[in-house]
Amino acid sequence: MPSGLIHDVGGNTGGEATVLQQTGARIVVGDVIEIAPEISKMRVNHFNLLEPRYCVLDVHCLPFLDSIFDAITVTNALHHFPNCALALREINRVLKPGGQSISIEPNGLSPLRRLSEIRDRLRGTFEKSFYKGQLIRLSLALGRW
Repeated sequence: MPSGLIHDVGGNTGGEATVLQQTGARIVVGDVIEIAPEISKMRVNHFNLLEPRYCVLDVHCLPFLDSIFDAITVTNALHHFPNCALALREINRVLKPGGQSISIEPNGLSPLRRLSEIRDRLRGTFEKSFYKGQLIRLSLALGRW
């Protein structure tokens, strides 16, 4: 694990970030959902855990200086961003040269995932999955990965 500053993009209530925070990592959780930090704070207080930092933000316009984070995580969030290419450019902008980035996304080839996307479309919600080639093309378009 990187020893520097980590940004958990789209981290919602910071579940994964809270676990990493207990290992001594320095983490900033960023999400567009304004109530998410309060929910996380209740959890860390209830269980007497170390609390990550929080920032309500739009991933398409991150409020950070260039090259500030040593690592960035995006856990099951990229598929929620309306403009993935712009979001990845912003993530790349705030990641230090040589920094590490990891994104975990739903498998676009999963039949169950496809059914849930159809259900979500019928409900009028925004949900999508990626195929391997799509993720590779998005990453290569940045010219850094």
